[in-house]
This record gives sequence, structure tokens and C-alpha cells, in this order.
Amino acid sequence: MRVTARIIAITMTTSLLCATAAQAQGFPGKPVRIVPFGTAGGPVDILARLYAEKLRERWKQPVIVEAKPGASGTLAADFVAKAPPDGTTFLITLSLTHINNAILQKTIPYDPFRDFAPLSQLAVGYGPALIAPAFAVYAVMRLRQTSVTKRDLLGVAALSNEPTLPAKSASFGSAAFNRSSS
Repeated sequence: MRVTARIIAITMTTSLLCATAAQAQGFPGKPVRIVPFGTAGGPVDILARLYAEKLRERWKQPVIVEAKPGASGTLAADFVAKAPPDGTTFLITLSLTHINNAILQKTIPYDPFRDFAPLSQLAVGYGPALIAPAFAVYAVMRLRQTSVTKRDLLGVAALSNEPTLPAKSASFGSAAFNRSSS
């Protein structure tokens, strides 16, 4: 009887110590990987690197930024969707990878709703509206009226994934991580 009580006491103490040690480790227990949409040196990559530096300072863990450019963000999103679902691989992207690609591409190798969990919006960017001086339209509302009445005279080039007229703020830098497949 004494031996059994001693074994139970040792087992409980060991379990408690292991639980305390595991709890002390905290999140993250291993390096974190941030995968930004687009090319290295682009605006989302720069945002990811700034964010990674702050996370490194806070977590005292390596935070790796690994750009996966190509296929309108599909390569980056697919990489994160297929990463182990442990919360240490993040995607920083535009709405392009989750909305536009799902609508415009016949198939994408991930499910934007099932494979990802939204985390946070990191930034909002505003793009300038530029126009040739000879066009003589100096106000956005006038430009909008002209775009309706003289469609054949107006061409639009957009850096945003949401080309609208007048220029609209484009949200970028949303972060998501892959969900557990269970």
C-alpha cells in the first residue's frame, strides 16, 4: 500500500513539473515563419519584415520572413495552407489571394475559408491619383464625372488589386494562419 501511494505521489509530482515546464515555454515553442505575398522588397514584404522584427523582440524567438512570389499570391497562400497547423506559419497578403483568385481562377490549391483563420489587418495603404497636366482635371469628383461622360478619353492604370475610380484606399497586409485540418 505504501509503495502504491509513493508511486502515485511521484507520478503526480512528475506530471505537475512537466506541465509547469511546458507552460513556461509558452508560444511559440519554435521559430515562426512569415510568408508575405509578392516579391522580396515589395510593400507587403517590407511590412512583414518590420512586423517580424517586433515579434522577434517580444517572443525572443527567431521569426523568418520567406517571400513566395508568383501566381498572384497563390504560391504563398498554398505554402501556408500546407504548413503544419501549429500557428507558427503566417501569411501576410492582400485580399487578392482569398477573394480575387477564388473568383478569377478556375481552381486554386487551397480553400480560402477552410484552410485559413483571419488574424489581423496590419495596414491600410492609400495610392496617389496621378493625371497628366494637359488633361486639366484638378479634383477627384471632376475626374469621376469625366470618367462617366467621356469614357473613350480616359485610361486607368492601377497598382492596387482594387482598381476603382476615384482611387480608393486598398487594404493590404492582412495576416492569416493555417487552420487545423480537424
